[in-house]
Amino acid sequence: MLYVVILAIDGSRATDWVKWMIDVHIPESMATGCFVKATMVRDADGDRAGRVGYRCYYRSATDADLARYHNEFAKDLQAKHTGRYGNSFTARREVLPVVTQF
Repeated sequence: MLYVVILAIDGSRATDWVKWMIDVHIPESMATGCFVKATMVRDADGDRAGRVGYRCYYRSATDADLARYHNEFAKDLQAKHTGRYGNSFTARREVLPVVTQF
């Protein structure tokens, strides 16, 4: 499964946000053991009204791993993110079944 977080952060907070994602949030998400890979990309198509777009792709090995993430970890990790960045971002999430990978 591929768990995708599509986010736009205020331009004035983007540098801090990227550093925090790399140093704290993504490592904490990976430490849950629910994901085997994470990739963060810049999404220029997501730039809107002074906000800078990014996408984070998390790959789980199984459906059960992703369900465990949502049931045991997502609420706390998302609350920590919101506590730090408040209303300076918008986010939406998608879950995509992987058909094949090369």
